[in-house]
Amino acid sequence: PGWSGRDLAIGVGLGMVGVTGYNLANSMGMRTVSAGMSGLINAAEPLLIVLLVSLKELRMPRAATMGAAAVGMAGIGLLTHAAGPAEGTLAGMALCLFAALCWSAYCVLVPPLLARRGALGVASVTMVSGALPLLAVGSPTMLPMLHEMSRAQWEVTLALTLGPTVISIVAWNKGAARLGPEAAGWFLYLLPVIGVLGGAVQLGEPLSWPELAGGGLILASVFLAQRV
Repeated sequence: PGWSGRDLAIGVGLGMVGVTGYNLANSMGMRTVSAGMSGLINAAEPLLIVLLVSLKELRMPRAATMGAAAVGMAGIGLLTHAAGPAEGTLAGMALCLFAALCWSAYCVLVPPLLARRGALGVASVTMVSGALPLLAVGSPTMLPMLHEMSRAQWEVTLALTLGPTVISIVAWNKGAARLGPEAAGWFLYLLPVIGVLGGAVQLGEPLSWPELAGGGLILASVFLAQRV
């Protein structure tokens, strides 16, 4: 209630970019891209955000910011090396890169709408408007799959819907509204760190020295970026 037609149109557009564009392109790209290559491409998101903010504000990125990005990329390289060879088809890599660009564009464009409408309202509009095209695209194979899913698969699906989708987007919107897109974008570097730690704690996967060193570099880059 109370949303203007202009703000509603902006929210729908952001949903198409950040939800539909990111998820659809990323899912299609990862079918032919290794985990190592996917990690490297996703690591470009903070740097893409810096470049898009600079383009939006018509200024050059600061040297200190680019230095922090270089430290983070070095850490990502160490982590993704442990995830397997960085391989993939050209089409798959292009789709993953397009997905990273979609999410980066969402992060840069959403703060003004967050300031006017709040994190929860923006998350509601963008998720619903972004989910509808995904339902239309996936419906031919989705309906038979729903009948075949086990209870355990439903539990996993609901957990992924509530956690990494609803809670994370609302939290991201709240954080981005306070920090701004450039400062918030650096926290995307923490995704592979959390993934590695989760694999070690939940799945018993061993931690190697390159992974520990990579995680340390990533944490250092996030710290440095917040000090710029």
